[in-house]
Amino acid sequence: MNRWLDDYRRDGYVVIRSAFPSSITDAARTAVGSGAIVVVDSAGERQELNVWTDCGDDLLGMIPRCDTVVDLAETLVGEPVSHWHSKISWKRPGSKGTWDWHQDYGFWIEEGCPRPAMTTVSIALDAQDPSNGCLRVIPGSHLAGDIDHPAVGAGRAADPTVVAGLIDEHGVVDLELAPGDLVAFHCRTLHGSGPNASERSRAILHCSYNAMSNEPSNPFFPGHRVRPIERVADDRLLGGRWASVDAASRFIPAAENGYVNEGYTVLDG
Repeated sequence: MNRWLDDYRRDGYVVIRSAFPSSITDAARTAVGSGAIVVVDSAGERQELNVWTDCGDDLLGMIPRCDTVVDLAETLVGEPVSHWHSKISWKRPGSKGTWDWHQDYGFWIEEGCPRPAMTTVSIALDAQDPSNGCLRVIPGSHLAGDIDHPAVGAGRAADPTVVAGLIDEHGVVDLELAPGDLVAFHCRTLHGSGPNASERSRAILHCSYNAMSNEPSNPFFPGHRVRPIERVADDRLLGGRWASVDAASRFIPAAENGYVNEGYTVLDG
């Protein structure tokens, strides 16, 4: 854990290979069904998300509560954490949608979180590479402080002038991941992703956490208020001992989502 923490503090992210077996990633991909919301990027292209704040005993509710993920989040944040939200980000084959460069805290600060004591632990459900729109980060950008996130085209993104300067200084890393690989990144780390120009899908599960001491004063979702996590032992998760429920029933529908509050255009589907 100390080696990962050193990398995280220096670069704003850390990659851990083979954190989860295919039995988990395959099941997570097929557990979703429907319930996606659609937001648009700066060019007006579509991005699909399944978002949830409440975590039950089905697979998608147990992964964000399992010891592997929560232990890592608490190590990186430096204190006990609350589940903020989780989401699966989809890129269908041939999808032109991108995620413009942004800091998560650039949006979360608007919910009144006093400090950037927040992190995201992401698990690749598909193989990820530049051809299918893998996650990209600007290493060290978490040390640049808070960056404005104005409207950019049809979407909202980190100030492009600031981003260009940080890219010149630090470069860009494409996070090529195999299914089951994990990447954790600081809430101020600039990240984004390109279009899926391939014939393969690209799905990644993002589990985001907030420090228990960092209560938001203006949460866009009731589930963003801090609350202790009811942990799930890794053995229970890896042993397939999760409930068989309609996972889509926990997803936040488009009509109730906080992306409107964050300045994104949300489509009906």
